[in-house]
Amino acid sequence: MYDDSQTRFIVTSENDMLYVNTKDGKYVDLDKEEGLQAIEDIFYHDDKFFILANKKNQKLGFYLVVFDCNNPDKKCEVLVAWNHMLDIGNADI
Repeated sequence: MYDDSQTRFIVTSENDMLYVNTKDGKYVDLDKEEGLQAIEDIFYHDDKFFILANKKNQKLGFYLVVFDCNNPDKKCEVLVAWNHMLDIGNADI
């Protein structure tokens, strides 16, 4: 998923997620830093990536977090953290 200028992006697999800024060479290993796994969807809006995941810190649930491209060293803001034992498939934001 790219930003509007196509200079910042997040590349993912189901369990790996890396933010890259091609202008300044900055990158953040988001699955390591934020503990996110089972990535379901990513959406970009107003210099922020919204990330929907089924796991955070090895706990199954529904997690919606926001990554601020203007402040990549800051922890993600958690909008929704719903711990439960269900794997939500085919989710979209």
